Amino acid sequence: MKTGALAHPTRLACAAKSAGPSLYHVLEVLGKERVLGRMEPALRYTLS
Repeated sequence: MKTGALAHPTRLACAAKSAGPSLYHVLEVLGKERVLGRMEPALRYTLS
């Protein structure tokens, strides 16, 4: 799987925006706990 296929949905789940700073910078600024907290509902919605 290419990085782009995961980067855009991950950015949307974590930052609620489809464009902006580097995804890696966004993840770093938000921190692990906040990122995981935002990813969990997105994954649940996607997998349901």
